[in-house]
Amino acid sequence: MTPFQHLLAKSSIKREPEYYATLLGHLQIVHAAAESVLAKCGASMLNAFGFPIEELPRLTKIVTLAAATHDIGKANDHFLGMLCRDSSRADYDYRQALRHEWVSWWWLHIPEIQNWARSFLDSPDDLSFVLCAIAGHHPS
Repeated sequence: MTPFQHLLAKSSIKREPEYYATLLGHLQIVHAAAESVLAKCGASMLNAFGFPIEELPRLTKIVTLAAATHDIGKANDHFLGMLCRDSSRADYDYRQALRHEWVSWWWLHIPEIQNWARSFLDSPDDLSFVLCAIAGHHPS
């Protein structure tokens, strides 16, 4: 088992969690789904909002980067303890003391991570769209 397989995105009752329940598996699956949706519907989405089709590659970079990093904030002992119902998390009623999407958002403010993220994007301003998508992916 690799170190990344110990990080979970979803709860699992199995000793060896299903791939989709691991953080790496979840991020890869969401990334692939985003690519697939944009390949099938991206042009229609842009058209619906009055954007030119030439913006599809830019939209794809923004959405797929957000998809690939949206839950990176789950990579911590507190989140894992919440999923596994660790008794040390009972004080939080097994809830997140700090929402994982905000940890992901904060992580993308580390200068080295921002430089890495911007290397995938067409405009430095596109990172703002990625950050909005990450921060708002759980609207409730």
